[in-house]
Amino acid sequence: MIGCRSQLLRAVPIGCGRLLMTILVSGSAIAAVLVIGLSPRRAVSLPLYARQTGQTCANCHTGFFELTPAGRRFKLGGYTLGGGDWSGPPFAVMLQAPTVTHTEAGQEGGAAPHFGTNNNFALQQVSLFTGGRFTDNLGAFIQGTYDGVTRRFGWDNTDIRYANSVNIEGHNCCGA
Repeated sequence: MIGCRSQLLRAVPIGCGRLLMTILVSGSAIAAVLVIGLSPRRAVSLPLYARQTGQTCANCHTGFFELTPAGRRFKLGGYTLGGGDWSGPPFAVMLQAPTVTHTEAGQEGGAAPHFGTNNNFALQQVSLFTGGRFTDNLGAFIQGTYDGVTRRFGWDNTDIRYANSVNIEGHNCCGA
């Protein structure tokens, strides 16, 4: 019994040490994710809308995914506001950095379908955005993404809007 007790006493600090280390590493990882995720960021917007309207991105965006009142009016108005002098095609592109995977030993069966056992290049994702004003009352936001790992294309977001003002008893309402 004394031998068991001494083994138990020696095992508890090791187990507690591992538990404490796991808690500290997990807590640090969660803290890092929160700091990065909640830190202020530049406004994220589409250059095609800035070119269409002649406005800066900050006119419609206050932060990541947040719209100003002007941005909400632009969206509710069917993305149809003009004012810019751009006459080129209404496209914007986002590229998620390509990666190369190299390991000491190859992975049996390959890293994923369509990949070799080692030294794999992958174009992570490429998104193409289009939209803006099609007519006086019709506009859109459309995003399609090619996933280079699965080698598939998919529609991420599609928002096609028709917006028009309505005059009710001399009051203009419900429009942009």
